[in-house]
Amino acid sequence: MPTGEVTIADLLRKQGYATAVVGKWHLGYEPEYRPLQRGFDEFYGFLGHGAHDYFNLEITSEHNSIYRNDKPINDTGYLTNNLAREAVSFITRHSEKPFFLYLPFNAVHLPLQALQEHIARFNTGDPNRDIYLAMLTCMDEAIGRVLDALKRTGVDDNTLIIFFSDNGGARGNSSNNGVLRDYKHTVYEGGIRVPFIVRWPGQLPKGTVCDEPVISVDVMPTICAAVGVELPGGKVYDGKDMLPALRGQAKDPLHEALFWDDGADQWAVRSGKWKLLS
Repeated sequence: MPTGEVTIADLLRKQGYATAVVGKWHLGYEPEYRPLQRGFDEFYGFLGHGAHDYFNLEITSEHNSIYRNDKPINDTGYLTNNLAREAVSFITRHSEKPFFLYLPFNAVHLPLQALQEHIARFNTGDPNRDIYLAMLTCMDEAIGRVLDALKRTGVDDNTLIIFFSDNGGARGNSSNNGVLRDYKHTVYEGGIRVPFIVRWPGQLPKGTVCDEPVISVDVMPTICAAVGVELPGGKVYDGKDMLPALRGQAKDPLHEALFWDDGADQWAVRSGKWKLLS
C-alpha cells in the first residue's frame, strides 16, 4: 500500500488511541510498509502469506518469521492461540485509555494444521475436514478469550467489534460454502459473501439482522464516525458509514453499486437485488 495513503490507525493514534495489529500483515513486506510505519504502536505477527506454519514459529527468514514490533523473534506454541494471547495482553495493558486492535487471524488458511485436542472432537469421515473444523474451533475459542478480556477489564459495553472473513471458503482446504456457489478466488457468492458481525452493546441493538449489502471498505468510515474522527480531505473514499443501516435508520441504500474483481479476468457488479458477472 503506497506510503501516501492514510490508515485508520494513523487517524486514531492522532486522537490518543493505542494501536496494535496482531496477526497477518499483507500491505507490504519491506520496512517502510510495515505496521509500525503505518500508524500502529505494536505488532505481533507475520508479513503476508496467510499460509504461515501454525507450529513452526522460529526465525527462518526476514519475510517468513514471526515479528514482535520490528524484530523477528523465536516463539513456540500454536499460532492461533498465540494471536489470542497477544490480543488479550494488548487489551489488558491499554484498557484504561482508548485503544484500537486489528486482529487478522490467518486461520483457517492452509496449511491444514491443528492441535490434536481439537481434531479429536470431529469424525466427518474426511481427515482433512476434521483438521479444518479443528482449526476453526480453535479460532472461535481464541475470539472468545478476546471477548472475555473486554468484559474482565470493564470496557465491553463501549467497545465496537467488527468481525468478518476476508473471502469465502477455499476450494483446497475442505471448506463447505453451503448453498453459495463456488469458492475463494471467484466472484460468485461462494467467493465473496462472508460472515459479518458487528457488536457494540452500548450503542447498537442486540440480536438484530441488517439486510443492507455492505463491503469491507465500509469499515474505516464507520469507525471514524463511531469515534467522531473526520476523514482527511482530498481523497476518494469508496466506503460508507454503516451505523445508520445497523441502527435501522438508513432511508436509502448505502451503495448504489458494489464491485469486485479477482485480479485476472473475472469481475462482478451488484446493484440492488441484481448482480452482473463477467
